[in-house]
Amino acid sequence: GRAETYSREGNWDKAADGFRALVPRVEKDPIALGQTLYGLARSLERSGEFDESVRHFERLLSLHPNHADALNYLGYMFAERGVRLGEAENFIKRALESDPNNGAYLDSLGWVYFQTGDYRRAQELLQKAIAQEEAELRKVGSEETARLKAGRENLAVIYDHAGDCALAINQFSEARKWWRLALENDPNIENTRDKLQELDREHPPNPYRAP
Repeated sequence: GRAETYSREGNWDKAADGFRALVPRVEKDPIALGQTLYGLARSLERSGEFDESVRHFERLLSLHPNHADALNYLGYMFAERGVRLGEAENFIKRALESDPNNGAYLDSLGWVYFQTGDYRRAQELLQKAIAQEEAELRKVGSEETARLKAGRENLAVIYDHAGDCALAINQFSEARKWWRLALENDPNIENTRDKLQELDREHPPNPYRAP
């Protein structure tokens, strides 16, 4: 429908309005209601309506407690903000039970551990997420430009997280490597260029070692 079209175009405010209008019409169909609530909650998060998004994700999970994408999405929202991290860990672990090798879910759990200061555990999960997503990307044909772009953008986020994690434990050349990879895969990724420049200012690359 129209709400999906707005989502694909990244017009999140209009997508949210579309999904919101659809909710009363699908109330009696649990599957359609679940899909609509997911679309609504995601659109709200993308348009900056965090609290309202959380409410709709929670309603969705009360209807479909094992909805892996919703568990991961809500868990990652909490992880990004550094809030409700215990719940975030629980949600993402439940998502991973249904799909243990999902790179996005592994990245989300890694980010929860990063936010709690458990950097070694975070690194372990981020490395697994990277291996998984790189393997997935290799399967995409060179003619599938939209899938390639999306895959590279997803990988860039995980590389960026790996860079943040390396920096937190003073692995400066490792952080530099991951952030450069993030920018290679998505030149528009937010803040990464600034972090790289700041790192180069504070800890210049050693000229006698390969960067």
